[in-house]
Amino acid sequence: YTVTNNTRQEQLFLPMFELLGDDGSVTRSDDNIPPAVFDAIKAREKNELLQPPLSVGPEIRIGEDQAIDSVAIWREPKLRMGQFTIFTTGLSGEWVFLKDDHGQPIKAPDGQPIILRKTLMLTYQVRGDETFGGPDAVTEKSQQWVMR
Repeated sequence: YTVTNNTRQEQLFLPMFELLGDDGSVTRSDDNIPPAVFDAIKAREKNELLQPPLSVGPEIRIGEDQAIDSVAIWREPKLRMGQFTIFTTGLSGEWVFLKDDHGQPIKAPDGQPIILRKTLMLTYQVRGDETFGGPDAVTEKSQQWVMR
């Protein structure tokens, strides 16, 4: 992904990427991924400006020349991915407290209010077969903003 700040001031950028499998499992990106995996991606993409995921942010400077290229990396959760969804939080500063019918904040079991954040939801389809290994085409099926 590439992040560009086209506003008039530096912006806070603390992205979070989560992969939702078709079995309902949720996995955060960049969890115990060896540095060699990033190095291999950087070499394959031939992008000397590609930054490791955990070094991105917290501020994005102004202008096209300050754009940041990085990646979100997951371990493949299963051999046959089928359909999966990626949720990306931190692209927008929009958020709200979840409220009940009386306008009162709904609280989590720990007593903290529940906050919904504007999140980009990307759904993909992988047509492939674990019997015949190798790269399979990944097709974007939908893209929408949700509060999550």
